[in-house]
Amino acid sequence: MINNKNLVKQEKELFSQLKLNYTKSKADVWATLEKTIAKDQTALKKKTVTNRLVWIKYASAASIIIAIGLGLFARLYTTTIDASTGKSSQHILPDGSIVYLNAETSINYHPYWWNFNREVELQGEAFFEVEKGETFSVVSEMAIVEVIGTSFNIYNRSNKFAVYCKTGRVAVRYKHSNEVMLTPEQYVSSNEETNTLQLRDDINTDQVVSWRLNKFLYNITPITKVFEDFERHYGIRIETEIENLEELHYTGLFMRDIGAQKALDIVSFTFELNVEKKGENIYLVKH
Repeated sequence: MINNKNLVKQEKELFSQLKLNYTKSKADVWATLEKTIAKDQTALKKKTVTNRLVWIKYASAASIIIAIGLGLFARLYTTTIDASTGKSSQHILPDGSIVYLNAETSINYHPYWWNFNREVELQGEAFFEVEKGETFSVVSEMAIVEVIGTSFNIYNRSNKFAVYCKTGRVAVRYKHSNEVMLTPEQYVSSNEETNTLQLRDDINTDQVVSWRLNKFLYNITPITKVFEDFERHYGIRIETEIENLEELHYTGLFMRDIGAQKALDIVSFTFELNVEKKGENIYLVKH
């Protein structure tokens, strides 16, 4: 049996012979420990700050991307308004300006960009009543019309262009040449031979805007133009068997809602012509 007293005595003798190379006091130990903790905390803070800066960097980049995306959306988003054959329509623009579209006319504009740029693209014929504000532009294939606050009519079909200023002032920048400033009751149209804009004083301005009153009003108007209006308004096709048709000019006034057959009869009667209906929406005018 092992004697416990002898064992304990032997252990004491063994440990008494050991020399520990450790001379730090308790205070030194705590100081070292505190330095280590502080160092770890500093490293942790630096890591946290770095992570936060990285997060802010990515958040800022994301915000910029979103802002650019919203800007592009606002700039490119387009509203299109059409007036089909035989129809006219009225549309209120974002600033309260009103545009009246004649048959076979379309406009495009950017509603979410409107506060930055009041601009409308036009194909066809329209009458504008513009609210005062920044420059208001109507862009067509042949010219740009700019106003502040006014009312005017634009005709832009088949390489023919014309502007009638009813109120205010209208600047017309023609793509081929000159710029013209219009005042109330002035009318300008394109000259295909010279590729210039010409002020006209031989135009019945009531005739220009008669379509808004649902009327056909003509004053020594080429019959070819009259038939074009009928085709556009009634959605018909008019064929002719008449020599020198371009030499015929018509003067008259009647409402548009009388129908295609009666409208053709009224005009044809003036020239002693006959109207024959060949098929659905097809008419032949002949001697």
